[in-house]
Amino acid sequence: MIFYDGHNFVDGGLSLPVDGAAFRYGISFFETLLWDGDHVCQLEAHCARIHASLRTFGYAYDAPDYAQLLTELAKRNGFGGKSGRLNIIYAVREGLGVTQTMRPVLTIAPYTIAPAETVQKLCFCPQVHQSWLAAHKTANYLPYIHAHQQANAAGFDDAILLTADGYVLESSSSALCFFDGEQYISPLAPPESGAAILPSTALASVRDMLHPVFRPVHRSELANFQHVYVLNSLRAMLAVSQIEGHDFAIDVTPCAPARAFIHSPDQNFLLD
Repeated sequence: MIFYDGHNFVDGGLSLPVDGAAFRYGISFFETLLWDGDHVCQLEAHCARIHASLRTFGYAYDAPDYAQLLTELAKRNGFGGKSGRLNIIYAVREGLGVTQTMRPVLTIAPYTIAPAETVQKLCFCPQVHQSWLAAHKTANYLPYIHAHQQANAAGFDDAILLTADGYVLESSSSALCFFDGEQYISPLAPPESGAAILPSTALASVRDMLHPVFRPVHRSELANFQHVYVLNSLRAMLAVSQIEGHDFAIDVTPCAPARAFIHSPDQNFLLD
């Protein structure tokens, strides 16, 4: 695989110093974007999110011409006309990185876009996910991978993450949105919980379409909702048919229109 190492396009692997923070502590930040075969989707929103995280932790970073580099990366790997999963990765390669300017590593891998009519089955993650760090997409990702693996092993597509008090946050890989018959509702972490939710670029791109209300949602409320959806940058918006034994009516009507926004190459939807 050809990738961009922060300076050049190279074919092969990436070396990390064993005394660097990325290798020792997993200190790195990443974004996952869709390559639709011709364009990078929602690039500005993803760049805004990762840059905000880097600034939060006090890291200086180089911001190159991502659009040009990612397009060239896709072409060099033969993704012209084929969809793929792009990653922008900022890793602390030496020491703790506070005195260095971080440069992005860019990668691409095959990805097949699921039909908009695809439905998901979810369960509840048995472990509590309650940390302010969840507002940032970092390589400290094992809890999310483990939650997803547990869900798959139990016959579900993904797991809903909860606070200790049972408030819904997100799934291990997606934002959540509920429809109560009148309006869409998306979970907000209760301020007193100390928990956080990753700001969703997918949800931000459909705000003008769905007009979601953001408020805390307890797991005990879920049975009262008519429809449930998951949203992320790759799968766009998919309907949920079941949450751990409780069935929901499936309405895929908003999924295709939402996909047009979420997978738009236009860079007009920025995070707040």
